[in-house]
Amino acid sequence: MSICKTLGGKNLIIEFINSLSSKERAEGFVILEILENGTLEDLQKSDIKHFSGKVWEIIFGKFNRLFYVLRNNDSFYILHGCKKQKNLLKQRTEIWL
Repeated sequence: MSICKTLGGKNLIIEFINSLSSKERAEGFVILEILENGTLEDLQKSDIKHFSGKVWEIIFGKFNRLFYVLRNNDSFYILHGCKKQKNLLKQRTEIWL
């Protein structure tokens, strides 16, 4: 698993997960653990949906999302994490896709 970082080396995914409530934070770290050490079957037990192109989203908590791509059926690249706010997510992400 690889997590995209800023040019300055900031890990925005970890910062996002750390900003969540304790229950949501625990769920986020479980998902990261599954991506790091689990299997595709483990991941499929999570709430995942196709987002666009090769980008998929993992939904956890009520509104939290992690966006990732899967490469070669064994390498996950986490691109972005956010809280969904009504339909703003679709509008904003169209800009970076």
